[in-house]
Amino acid sequence: MLVESNDAAHIGGGIWVCPTGDLELRVTQGGAVFGNAVPDEDPAYGSDFAHDNLGSVGAMEIHLANRLLGGGDVSYFWDNPDSRFDPADPGEPVFMRGDELFEQGLHSAVTDNDKDAARGAAKLLITENTSYRGAGIGTNGTVLIGYGEGVDVHLTKTWQSHDGDTIANDALPDSVLFALQRKAMTDDELAAITAEDGTLDVTGLAGETVREFRVCANSPVAHHSPGTEESWQSQDVCPEADTGVSWTRSLLEYPATDADGNTYVYFVTEAEVEGYTGSVTATRDPETFAFTFDVRNTGDAPPPEEPPVEEPPTEESPPAPPTTEKPEKKPTGLPDTGRAAR
Repeated sequence: MLVESNDAAHIGGGIWVCPTGDLELRVTQGGAVFGNAVPDEDPAYGSDFAHDNLGSVGAMEIHLANRLLGGGDVSYFWDNPDSRFDPADPGEPVFMRGDELFEQGLHSAVTDNDKDAARGAAKLLITENTSYRGAGIGTNGTVLIGYGEGVDVHLTKTWQSHDGDTIANDALPDSVLFALQRKAMTDDELAAITAEDGTLDVTGLAGETVREFRVCANSPVAHHSPGTEESWQSQDVCPEADTGVSWTRSLLEYPATDADGNTYVYFVTEAEVEGYTGSVTATRDPETFAFTFDVRNTGDAPPPEEPPVEEPPTEESPPAPPTTEKPEKKPTGLPDTGRAAR
């Protein structure tokens, strides 16, 4: 289901639920709600989702997946009566997982590529409607879009030299490419790779690739590049400026089970980084079932220095024998006795 380009005159351009109702937007065969509108002036609020205490009944319960139909990411931000959503200063993302919404609204922030993926996957379109409240959907009951629980994937990456020293970011690459993979397992198969402390032995595990993603030296803190709505960035685009957060990434709400009820085990593989050897420690939280990966890259030890090559001694030529020169005869002034006497 896609709820897009609807326009409410008061609140809830996408979905408005009255206090007697509740809303669940799940990950499997779910939906996408974005690009809806309400007027900029007070008392309008809640471009994509809204609640007001009509009839003084109370708050509504809401669960919003952080993944869209089509597999893209979505972040939610407050769009309230006293503080409307501003793309130049959106504030921190809001996570709604069974929380309450009371006279408040939300705005969905989605990249253009993820919007296109949702449009391509949607079979039911709710678009270009107008109303005072809830132009796309307005209800006083339960709205359930999609099904199934989701699990989160968290990754933290560290670097160290071969002798254990920390390596500064300016000596490292800007980002590293990873692949998120998964394999459906029975309870017995999962138990066989799970230690008592929750660590998973995923060595040699083969599965399907869910997506590729980047982990950045300057990790994005939100899907946002200040400016206009159209400048919204993917978390795979690494900021040039220091964000104060390094080498972390969270992928939220992926399906926990396959169609047969087998548990999905998620694991990551890292593209090779020249000069480093990587190792991964994987854990699965027994309560939330979230997966955490600690990836460590250790610099390869430099090759040992080769000893200097000694030149073999050269054979010296034997000394030349001394020369024996005959002494030159000097005249003595005596008669030549070698002549015969006459």
